[in-house]
Amino acid sequence: MVKELVAALQEKSERVPSSPVDTDSRERTLNGAGTAFPAPLYQEWFQSFQQRHPNLHVIYTTVGSAAGIEMLTQGKVDFAASDMPLSDEGMSESKTTLLHFAMALGAVMPIYNLQNVDESLNFRGETLAGIYLGKIKNWNDPKIRESNRMPTCQVVPLSSFIVLMTTAQASCGLTISPR
Repeated sequence: MVKELVAALQEKSERVPSSPVDTDSRERTLNGAGTAFPAPLYQEWFQSFQQRHPNLHVIYTTVGSAAGIEMLTQGKVDFAASDMPLSDEGMSESKTTLLHFAMALGAVMPIYNLQNVDESLNFRGETLAGIYLGKIKNWNDPKIRESNRMPTCQVVPLSSFIVLMTTAQASCGLTISPR
């Protein structure tokens, strides 16, 4: 069934026929779990897949990357989605052979509201980390001014920023590089 899913996902949606092409009448379900980021995209894909294969159902539950990987390596789901690939150690701990392949690409973008600043700002990971760790408190801080012309005013980070990012995005994107 996994081969059927992969084959269907490789085809373009314009080629979905009006009548089902699946001649197997057995009801089957493919279960997956993992990160929430690609879930809306997956739901679109699964609906398209089910139009072509009405007896094959795909259920994806958003439980987070770590929980999805754990469920996969324990054999509780057929596939999992994660923001980061498994380590070699994680791969070797699995009860089954696992395959990695990219399914979706996304980005996290800081949003700011500064009066009298009409141009886009440039942030390095180190600078954003400094803002959210409370080390950078003013927009005219030298770390921000390295790549931006800034007014003198206070930086007020919103705590929901980290909540909206995945753990992988926060740990990779905001890693403070040693200097």
